[in-house]
Amino acid sequence: MRTYIHVIALIFAYNIFFTQNQWFEVYGDTLSLNKASEELTKNFQKEISKVDSSIYLNDPKSVSNPMGPFLNLQNNTINLPIWHLAPEMFQGFCISIAGSKKDGKQLFGLFFNGFYVPHELGHALQFAADKRYDNEYYNEYNANIIGLLYWKNKGRTAEFKKCYQYASKALEKILNPITDGEDVKVYFTEHHQEFGEDLVKYAHVQFSQYVKSYNEIEKLNFESHLENYLNSK
Repeated sequence: MRTYIHVIALIFAYNIFFTQNQWFEVYGDTLSLNKASEELTKNFQKEISKVDSSIYLNDPKSVSNPMGPFLNLQNNTINLPIWHLAPEMFQGFCISIAGSKKDGKQLFGLFFNGFYVPHELGHALQFAADKRYDNEYYNEYNANIIGLLYWKNKGRTAEFKKCYQYASKALEKILNPITDGEDVKVYFTEHHQEFGEDLVKYAHVQFSQYVKSYNEIEKLNFESHLENYLNSK
């Protein structure tokens, strides 16, 4: 009976964690966002350990950064933005592609206070497992797949469907920055720093990859994808 009660308590605590944290919504303060992100990081590590207990992500800390999200390997941090501290041009970009301030904030919450946390942990996994591709385009795409499958595993399909709708809408407004006839993998890799310094260019790649990833994951699940990825040569 004690074991049964203990299992029920664990399940209840698990559900509380993923319902009380306001993922996919704009966070009101950096402390709450960073705390929730570090709890998610611990859960992500547990999921990885189920597949390969030898892989350790080095427990990256979550910090506030108005120009996030990104993984900083030098100081082992996941850098996350928050709406009211984001630069005007960042907010303006979200508003312009979403169509209104209300929708711009929703887009921001969905992607930057939701989807991209396990995406950045996907990058941490690439380095921890020494499983980087030879081009930055596939490294980003792989992190997108991992991020989507993580949230799918947590039952958040409604939220990342909204992300898909916004990403599709954004691609109607953002011009493709990659020259016609260029190999997208080569071009993005060779111009990676340039893209990283240009919000609009980088957004086109990320949104187009998100749409493609969303359409790919229907028959995939998190654990089996990790097994295939980590066992690949």
